Amino acid sequence: MQQISMMARCKCLFSFCFLLVLISGVQGQDHEAKAVKVVDFLVKHRFDSVYSMFSDEVKEGFSLNNLTLTWSEFERQGGGLIKHGYPRMDYLMGNEVWLTEINFTKVTYDLVLRFDGTEQLSGFRISLPAAKCNYRDPEYAKGAFSYKEIKTFVVCGSYKLPAILTLPVTAVKVPVVVMVHGSGPNDMDETAGNYKTFRDMALGLAANGIASLRYEKRSRVYGNKMAADMENFTVKEEVTDDALAAVKQVSVIQEIDAEKIFLMGHSLGALLAPRIAAQTNLLHGIIMLAANAQPLQNVVLEQYEYLTALDTTATEQEKKEFLEETRTKINQLNDTASVRNMKAEDLLLGLPATYWLDLINYHPTEVAKKLSVRLLIVQGGKDYQVTPKEYALWQKALKKKKHTAFIFFPELNHLMVPSVGKPAPAQYTQTKGNVPEELVKQLVSWINSKN
Repeated sequence: MQQISMMARCKCLFSFCFLLVLISGVQGQDHEAKAVKVVDFLVKHRFDSVYSMFSDEVKEGFSLNNLTLTWSEFERQGGGLIKHGYPRMDYLMGNEVWLTEINFTKVTYDLVLRFDGTEQLSGFRISLPAAKCNYRDPEYAKGAFSYKEIKTFVVCGSYKLPAILTLPVTAVKVPVVVMVHGSGPNDMDETAGNYKTFRDMALGLAANGIASLRYEKRSRVYGNKMAADMENFTVKEEVTDDALAAVKQVSVIQEIDAEKIFLMGHSLGALLAPRIAAQTNLLHGIIMLAANAQPLQNVVLEQYEYLTALDTTATEQEKKEFLEETRTKINQLNDTASVRNMKAEDLLLGLPATYWLDLINYHPTEVAKKLSVRLLIVQGGKDYQVTPKEYALWQKALKKKKHTAFIFFPELNHLMVPSVGKPAPAQYTQTKGNVPEELVKQLVSWINSKN
């Protein structure tokens, strides 16, 4: 059992690494307004008004009297209502929900609301809030008057992803950066522990006259739908389709200079940035933050080796067996004919054969060599997830390519935040930090340069 728990931890930690006109958010705005009404009705004890918003299915198992007693009991146990926050949208098991912080004298709760396709309230829950991200906006982004954030959506076929367009207030044909996440169901800020890499970047760029678009990852918003078609899952569905849709959408925004569109990928997004750039003629350049040059499975092994070495709960024998099993799964990927017939649960990371076969046939350095757009590769010296060895491989592969630049920050970790001491997963939740202003300045300088 110890070995299984260690494998689970490694898989979880690995997810930190990687793996047209903008339309208005009518549905999101409607749900937001409805959530505001629910909160207002509850605090005013207008329980009949709340109950009238419930779907028939909810009403079958939850009476008006139940609602009244439930809220009254929370008020009694909490010691009386002090204040409440404003509803914020989030995702739970791939479903849009609206969370509102309710502050009582003795305790704070989250009111969680969900609306169905008929705009009725189909989910209602009061619970203790999840652990809060201990994050603060960076000092260099304090001049909020210099930019504005516009809620919108990135639309790709039937997928509609909440997004934020960050614009300098005086934007007139400004450059724009489209941000592409690493692996896992990331939010638009690319929140990981106490860090929000993409939010830092967006605010820092805007304060320097550069716009950006960041969006919720498809696997975060439509996790259930994607899981239903896992047999055909590839990075196309996970990353590239939505990135290309986002690039196309920003190209027609009035305030944007369509000749200065940049794509900034982080980790898995960086690995795929050359592939994305090869599929569109709208990009002027790509920025690759913590990009691996080796095949993904090699990076997985190096990460697991590092993480097992840090593990003080497993025995040396358990570590050895776990790594041997990992190496066996990696070697399996060399036999593509066999991989095609294997189940996802038997393959590395539990990803389906379609996913691995797609990546096995992708060689990022070779694709990057053929691009005509400008390239910038950025690496942190304390990144244990995509190590400086990958940076050196990129330098070697692209040493003769024109319009290519490299930036190395010795003290930055995988999330582009300064790291103190030996890099470890716990730093993401035990320490605070922001993307350094110096990195933002160098990005701004490169974006605005002509080379």
